[in-house]
Amino acid sequence: MRPQTPESGTQQRVLDLVRERPGISVQEVAKALALDHSTAEYHLHRLARAELLRAVRVGRVRAHYAAGAPLCPFLRAVAPGFDAEDRAALRLLTLAPWTAPELAAATGRPVPAARWLLEKARRASLVAQAGHGKYQVAPECGPCVLHLASGTVCNAWGQCAVSRSPRFSGCDDGPRGGLLPRPALPRAG
Repeated sequence: MRPQTPESGTQQRVLDLVRERPGISVQEVAKALALDHSTAEYHLHRLARAELLRAVRVGRVRAHYAAGAPLCPFLRAVAPGFDAEDRAALRLLTLAPWTAPELAAATGRPVPAARWLLEKARRASLVAQAGHGKYQVAPECGPCVLHLASGTVCNAWGQCAVSRSPRFSGCDDGPRGGLLPRPALPRAG
């Protein structure tokens, strides 16, 4: 079966959103386009059957990617756990170390939500403790976090430190390419 075109305007809007935000979940599509969850799921399923996108199960969530989009295994594994607000907050953590209250104040979210974001990011090995309750993006994860925050797909799988980490040692199915190394951030002591 050859890739086809979307059958409706709603499907075109869904496909455009998936292209803009690789790894988006059904729930995020429904929220972004003001659709019922079952309607969003229906259109995503129809687009996948038409080979215009693909769905990858990550735990209990299905992440959706445009057909032909390169999939970085690291981002494929972590992207569904972080919504757009989380991704914007993670981008701040590439600039300097932050505590949960500082991150909450900068992003306008409650302190418990900022704490949970830092914990999720720590569990995903995206951030490391920088001392005195502050967290910042782990240096080897800088490029991946910037891709995650901007919703773009990493094209440097196999070239970055994350892809060579023990956590992803069996994954080599991502695309190859070049990405400039991120400058080292000063560590807070």
